[in-house]
Amino acid sequence: MICGHIWNSPSRSEETDIRHIWEARALILIPPDEEVGFAYLNYSTSKLFAAVYPQAVEIAILLASPYWRRAADQRHPGRDRFFEEMSRRITYPYSDDPAASDAIAHWSDAFAWRPPSRPMRTHSPARSTGIVPPASETQLKRDLNSGFHFASKRRVGSTLLRHNHIRPVIAREWNRKYERIDEAIERTRRFDAAFRVETALERAEFGHYLLALRTAHEESQKGRREGVDAELETAFHL
Repeated sequence: MICGHIWNSPSRSEETDIRHIWEARALILIPPDEEVGFAYLNYSTSKLFAAVYPQAVEIAILLASPYWRRAADQRHPGRDRFFEEMSRRITYPYSDDPAASDAIAHWSDAFAWRPPSRPMRTHSPARSTGIVPPASETQLKRDLNSGFHFASKRRVGSTLLRHNHIRPVIAREWNRKYERIDEAIERTRRFDAAFRVETALERAEFGHYLLALRTAHEESQKGRREGVDAELETAFHL
């Protein structure tokens, strides 16, 4: 999702901008067809994911690290270090300016303090043998449209953001449901004042939930200890 937003941004900051590297990789992986002059005949969305994969891993290292998750929190005094480290790893200038509408700033404000979300679905272990089902007509049509879109507009980030592969990080379990995917995608880079107020209220609600959970746990432990003491006293008298 983050790589998709970065690639989808129309501006270029400098020659070392990671988007130039992604575009060079995509040109190698999806070369234009010399006969028809389009790249869609060689197109595959998997190749676009391959172009951003090294940087996706670098981003995942930070997002999964407890240290950097704490540093990314808006309440942490060292938050700037998180943005600096992210920029160093993927050569992209991040900013927590509300006008920037940046996906990293959005994540640090809305997700850094949350526990990891559950997957939308789980799968049973793969079988050692089996037949891969053929692609459906809908899937083939979607891939063909994506290929045309890529060849004509080169809006690569938009293609990545609409892929089912990243839907779990766009349709979070705690987010309200959107009728249009464009609205859900737009939310994942919001950092305006209204969004920050909404996030603060969600954070307060989550804090009350954790406090209630802790209180219930302590009461359960207390009841268990009292039950053990009663059993010991009964055994002593016997």
